[in-house]
Amino acid sequence: MEFRLEALRRVGRGAFLIALMGSVVGCGDDEPPPRVDGGVDAATDARTCPPGQQQCGSSCVDTASDRANCGRCGVACAADEVCSAGVCSRTCGRGTTNCDGVCRDLRVDPGNCGACGRSCDPGEVCSDGVCARTCGSGLTLCDGVCRDLMTDLRHCGRCGNACPAGQVCSDGACATTCGPGLTVCDGVCRDLMTDLRHCGRCGNACPAGQVCSDGACATTCGPGLTVCDGVCRDLMTDLRHCGRCGNACPAGQVCSDGACATACGSGLTDCGGVCVDLTSDNRHCGGCDNACAAGDTCADGVCTPVCASGLTLCDGVCRNLDSDRRNCGACGNVCPAGQACIDGSCACGPGLFDCGDGCRDLSSDPRNCG
Repeated sequence: MEFRLEALRRVGRGAFLIALMGSVVGCGDDEPPPRVDGGVDAATDARTCPPGQQQCGSSCVDTASDRANCGRCGVACAADEVCSAGVCSRTCGRGTTNCDGVCRDLRVDPGNCGACGRSCDPGEVCSDGVCARTCGSGLTLCDGVCRDLMTDLRHCGRCGNACPAGQVCSDGACATTCGPGLTVCDGVCRDLMTDLRHCGRCGNACPAGQVCSDGACATTCGPGLTVCDGVCRDLMTDLRHCGRCGNACPAGQVCSDGACATACGSGLTDCGGVCVDLTSDNRHCGGCDNACAAGDTCADGVCTPVCASGLTLCDGVCRNLDSDRRNCGACGNVCPAGQACIDGSCACGPGLFDCGDGCRDLSSDPRNCG
């Protein structure tokens, strides 16, 4: 009897020890921490969203167009609304089109290029509403989308460089206001003198086949202007089309008389990176940004209703046909590169000779005239 009691005591002590060891071993096996963000472990989710998107829950979304996260995560638009530029609205903003409830920019969207649902082939981009192998002039490929780094709020100056709220992208730099000669249209700085979709005023789009010349829709560009990718450009002063279409000047340089240079040429003044003649420029008359009123012209640096003696009105600007190389002898008669306008005729300057392929200084040019 005593032997049985002793055996039971030993069994009881053993069971207690086994139970105690089990509790010690299991003390580190607590339930795993609850997941957050819809089942995504915040400690292990190291995903980085592409530029222009942010993480909402477990997904990267574009809060500028996502109806379920419009403007910020969790803000959902009503059933009959779209998300346009981060705001729930009944209609899409200018420059975008409602495609199945999402506002799309048909000019650059590779999945909706030129029309809703029209997708570009693999390896192609959407440039100005047309699928192509490369972006058009003045555009840069950012994450598969052609962007204008001079005006794009989310890619200002370089891909992925988003401007802070309340700022605009002016000439590739984030700023509180647009630069000289530019007007803010829907948060983007536009040149109303040349912009096909904002010609003369915000939202005034030119019909297909027309260009925007000096702020008016027309079938051809005005004198002294050249069409580059559907936009009228002044090749004498345009930083991105200097001397010829698509020839962009390096950073820090200006376009002076159709050539990239570190400073403006004689008689010209640098106004916001553009070389202008303050004596005749209607937008910079007598001083940078001093624009003449509608109907007035700039003559000798003063806004007047008529041209002064010795000047001729050419497309609303008073010109000296004896010396203006872009209106030499007649309105719109542009002298070739390297030539000057002397007494109303295009010719080589003093000490230079026309050798058929350009003006040369025969005293220093080893080639002379052949």
